[in-house]
Amino acid sequence: MRDTSLYNVGDMRRYISPNNFGVILNDSNAKYNAAIWRRYASWGTPSDDKEWSQGQKENPILVRASILGTHSNKPQRNGGGWKAYTGSVPKIGHGYSIDEDDLFMIRKNKNMQGVPASILMTDLVTDRSTAMIGGVHAELNYLTLQALSTGSIKDVSVDGAAFDYKFPIADSHYLKLAKAKEWFKKSSGKITANETADPINNILDAQNVLTNELNLSVDHWKISKELFDRLVKHKSVVDKCVARANYFDKENVHLTDKEVATFMHDMGVWMFDVVDYKSRHEVDGVSKADAPAFDEHNLVACSSQIVPFEMKCTNSILIDRQRLGQIGSNHNYHLVEDRIAVLSTTEERPFKNIVDCELYAAPVFNNIREIGFLTAWSE
Repeated sequence: MRDTSLYNVGDMRRYISPNNFGVILNDSNAKYNAAIWRRYASWGTPSDDKEWSQGQKENPILVRASILGTHSNKPQRNGGGWKAYTGSVPKIGHGYSIDEDDLFMIRKNKNMQGVPASILMTDLVTDRSTAMIGGVHAELNYLTLQALSTGSIKDVSVDGAAFDYKFPIADSHYLKLAKAKEWFKKSSGKITANETADPINNILDAQNVLTNELNLSVDHWKISKELFDRLVKHKSVVDKCVARANYFDKENVHLTDKEVATFMHDMGVWMFDVVDYKSRHEVDGVSKADAPAFDEHNLVACSSQIVPFEMKCTNSILIDRQRLGQIGSNHNYHLVEDRIAVLSTTEERPFKNIVDCELYAAPVFNNIREIGFLTAWSE
């Protein structure tokens, strides 16, 4: 009787067992334990429903008690309450394949260098799985930073679907400068400083509105690295910092960016959490730079006592299939972080091993009240 293993040549499962497949994926994912989205969000409990509902507590505002007559009733204050808003969890994912060209390369290296095919296959799967899992975290980074910097998510994948959601944040939390007071202007593709603008006073005014008028507990600014770099070099800002330093010969004073930021904080500007992140997407097989995930026009006021987001997530249907055991001899299933479902299959015509993943997840604000936005400039 012919040995059926002869028909498994090139099948990924011949070289990598289901357990080792899981080890490779978990090791790949461990490289992203410091993904930037984890700074601003924590995993929610996976649900079987693609729809989510987020409760929003309205805290009662402290007001003075009233002077009462001897026999008068006590006035009843607004005790706050709960509201809820809803949305849906998008599906994200992508994958890779190991086809005949890859198998020819494995064969060539095996014959030339004597490296076992199992090691060459494992090395190939590890490299591509690391990039695949990293792409999932890159998408979570993008969604999180976009929501954090704008209060909404608007992602249109070139080779996928569109997702558009605006969180119900009150309009009063969005502060904008008059056009003539904007910090920067763009002409002929070049961004230059508006030297008549006064960024420091604008920020101090915004802080006053957010904390004293809107009664928010925000205490620091989140800002993109691009906007921060322009801000600390703005002529009006530098001039104020030099004056603050009280140097005798001001014309020959050259402050570093760190010194400018320090003087700004001394003048009452909150601390900055500078967000430095860049990502890429693929168009026709070519990697292209994304537009900035964190909007470079906005400063975002947040509370250091609150993690901004919960990463809402939904159980993939592949989880139900996995619970039933292996469906076919050429299938491998694995769950990364109990949420990212990975499936590998082998096809015969044309011959290829396909590995792809999917995750239902999206960042949702834990508290849409404790956030404010200052738009510093527009294009």
